[in-house]
Amino acid sequence: MIENNAKYQQLEVEDGVYIPDIGIDYPTDDPHKRIVPAKHIYDIKFDDTYPYIDHSTHFRWHHRFAYALLYTHVFITNRVKYGLRIHGRDILKKYAKQLDEHGAITIGNHCFRWDVPCILQAIRYRELWIPMYAEHFLTKDNWYLVHIGGIPLPATMGGQRKFIKAFDELHSQNKWFHFFPEGTRWDFYKPIKPFQPGAFDFAYKYNMPILPVVITYRERKGIFRLFAPKEIPLLDVTIGEPIWPDMNNNRKEEVLRLQKLCHKVVCDMVGIKNNPWPDVE
Repeated sequence: MIENNAKYQQLEVEDGVYIPDIGIDYPTDDPHKRIVPAKHIYDIKFDDTYPYIDHSTHFRWHHRFAYALLYTHVFITNRVKYGLRIHGRDILKKYAKQLDEHGAITIGNHCFRWDVPCILQAIRYRELWIPMYAEHFLTKDNWYLVHIGGIPLPATMGGQRKFIKAFDELHSQNKWFHFFPEGTRWDFYKPIKPFQPGAFDFAYKYNMPILPVVITYRERKGIFRLFAPKEIPLLDVTIGEPIWPDMNNNRKEEVLRLQKLCHKVVCDMVGIKNNPWPDVE
């Protein structure tokens, strides 16, 4: 399927970089197009009445249970089914003091249903709080998204104020955030789509380092053929060096600089020499 895709025809990668083809007809004109529409089963209003941070005992217990499921089920499945390999944990040790004092904003390519668990597995004991499209909270995944740390992007001005207040509170506790700057998820897509500014605006606002954590692919071979079709790749997660905002620059200029720089860093980390999409929009 990808051999006839215009973006893949423009893509150039380093020698030895594996490019999976799982038969998806990826869009070539709109990087924000949803490949799989969200099926809504809930009616929730994301306004100033929504608990963007839930301080209830009920939430805390479910939050712990969700993370317990990650450690006892999802992380093991990632190893067995996807042959997950993790690289760069030495960077977490190298910058442990700065990351603990400031928190961090992880970013990565949005390419897999379980890409957030992959990133959580890479950064080990840390939790992530994740801005997400609100419509996903209307689907069957609501419980998981809410209790893993997802925070919906609000639909009203009042909701936006509470959303920002929630992240102000989380930052005051040195919590880690995660953003997918590409926005939409295209499963096992190799090119890197344009980055949106949200993650980088937060990095400047809170003077937080950006930590690139990317997913790359390997051909499914050997015993791993027992656990999924051969077209579904095995996965590697790589942690990159933190990137700090330059607080001497004005906000608009620095956000754009970070967008462009981080897009290039992510392309380099996944082995792309010529990326067919622009770095920003």
